[in-house]
Amino acid sequence: MRVVFGSLTVLLLSVSIQACVGDSAGSTENPANSGSDAGNTGADGAGHDGGFTPSFDGGGIDTTDAGDAAQVCANVNFQTDAKNCGTCGHDCLGGMCAGGTCQPSTVSTGQVYVSKIIATGTKVYWSRTPSGGGTGAIIGADANGQNAAALFDAGTSGYCNSMTVGASDAFFYCTGHIYRCSLPSCNMVPTAILDIINVSDAALDAVNARVYFSVYTTYNQQAGGFVGSVAIAGGAMARLTAVDQPSPTSITISGGNVFWVNGGTYLNDNGQLNGGVRSAPFGTNSTVTNVASDGAGMDYSGIAVDGNNAYYGGLRAVRTAPTVGGIPTTYAATLGMGNPTALIVDSSYVYWGEPNANGGLYRCEKNCTKPTPLVLNQHIVTIAQDAKSIYWATASGTISRLAK
Repeated sequence: MRVVFGSLTVLLLSVSIQACVGDSAGSTENPANSGSDAGNTGADGAGHDGGFTPSFDGGGIDTTDAGDAAQVCANVNFQTDAKNCGTCGHDCLGGMCAGGTCQPSTVSTGQVYVSKIIATGTKVYWSRTPSGGGTGAIIGADANGQNAAALFDAGTSGYCNSMTVGASDAFFYCTGHIYRCSLPSCNMVPTAILDIINVSDAALDAVNARVYFSVYTTYNQQAGGFVGSVAIAGGAMARLTAVDQPSPTSITISGGNVFWVNGGTYLNDNGQLNGGVRSAPFGTNSTVTNVASDGAGMDYSGIAVDGNNAYYGGLRAVRTAPTVGGIPTTYAATLGMGNPTALIVDSSYVYWGEPNANGGLYRCEKNCTKPTPLVLNQHIVTIAQDAKSIYWATASGTISRLAK
């Protein structure tokens, strides 16, 4: 996988919201709730297309009496009321309501270049790598972007490109170290728990108190990529896989297993077509399951798991395969250009971001027939979710939020 940290200028075009995002009751991958990595996968969601009526569990009015709901929302214009957008109790969470559809709100700007977002429900965190200015940093803020503050600043020559958040600590990789920072703040002095380079992504196994991480393969090399772990208190590194992996990138945890995407390696600038998806149970030198082998493309990225299926980006499509392994298929062709850059999933939908200026944010039902664009004409680099919102970052450094 080619890894580039350089100046990146992207023209942010106008936002076009095509549909409102379906409801979700939460994320099983939020370590604050379940002891695994936040923001990659969700559960107990209930989504609906078009002019849907979301469950009031998503922050609306908790009533089963239609008469009570009618009384509370009497004289409300569901086309424009941001607290009752499209239906009684559907809150746009800071965004405007237009035509009965929630519009996105801005969480932060000037955050070039965001590598990962984690949303916990009350807070949002992101990792930042400097590109054309600024500093590498880990930032935390309220869910609406207020009260933003750095947990750690790596300086203008430092970069921070992966993170995971638990109930009481944030774990992140910045310039040669995996750090632990107590929440809500470690006063900009996190504890280094492992010295290591080339980390791509991280996920938290809170049950066993370990941070799992992927290490990418150096460009034009064939060895050196692997998935490892370290105790949250620090100590010796353990390899999850005894055999090197062809440039592991995105990583997530589900059902006692670590899932990761092998981006694929290069040799003499030629892709070796050895990407795909693998998994292994928690532990050391675990047996690897070949979830999906895609021998026709390169630079695979993004992974989300819903218990039965793994979803990932490759071949200019969202690809899927059973978590127990099988022949991968195309879940949805991308509508922009390039592979999806990040994926998340709840019980009803898969969501993904697409790169380049003509990219966007999309969703589709589990039995996808036609993806629904939620945001168009944005180069989306990463996405995340909590129970009520979808978050995304663009290459130009804007972080936005859209109510489900």
